[in-house]
Amino acid sequence: MLHLLDESIESFLRAQVPLGSQEIDVSFEAPDKEWAAQLNRPTVNLFLWDIARSTLRAESGFARREVNGQMMETWAPIPVEFRYLVTAWTSEHSDEHQLLGALLRTLLGARVLPAEYLTGELVMFGEPTMSTPSSADRVQTDLWKALDGQLKPGIEITLTLPIPASDPRELAAPTEEFGLSVANMRDPGAGSTTRRVAGEIKLPEAVGAVVRSPRGATKVNDAGNFLVRAKVGDEIVVETDPPRTVTVPESGGVRLT
Repeated sequence: MLHLLDESIESFLRAQVPLGSQEIDVSFEAPDKEWAAQLNRPTVNLFLWDIARSTLRAESGFARREVNGQMMETWAPIPVEFRYLVTAWTSEHSDEHQLLGALLRTLLGARVLPAEYLTGELVMFGEPTMSTPSSADRVQTDLWKALDGQLKPGIEITLTLPIPASDPRELAAPTEEFGLSVANMRDPGAGSTTRRVAGEIKLPEAVGAVVRSPRGATKVNDAGNFLVRAKVGDEIVVETDPPRTVTVPESGGVRLT
């Protein structure tokens, strides 16, 4: 997944700064002295130096979403922070500062990494947020010491991306009917069975409409669903304009259009 994030950032910067592929290279290697000695063209280095769980946007519990008509459930995604150090490398300091300035202008103006630049499975996670830390949070000097590189100006950016904590699992199909049987122990023949039929009508004007059957009445909720007492063969009427009707089947719920 990390290589997809790298590819997405590179695509974004090449398009927005812009960085011509024939003039400027983009590298994600550790920018130490050995790496720097091999450069022969202007290069933008994006070094991923830290990955950490974010506490700012953390969620708990389960998340549900529909995939190809099937409801899926998974643990709520965990927001993860990916911290990059962005530096410009050229043979002339004036060219370096010009390139770094163009990068700074683009990165400061971005709040997210737009979906159009995301590659592979990243498109399913949503747009990563993008931010630059304050001076109190920067660790660039210590980082350069750890890399044994020459001290250079750089831009630190943080991308926060919600990562699924588990593989999604299929949920059971929604309940389409409820049944309740009542028996008389002294007189078995006096027992009765009640059935409540679940219905669905996905029309904006149906929300709040009365639903009637020969055995009861209810209303359509905000999601376009209802539950009404009925038996096989009963006619259910949703009082829209014009009214919609449906006949209760042998089993399962009903759907109106």
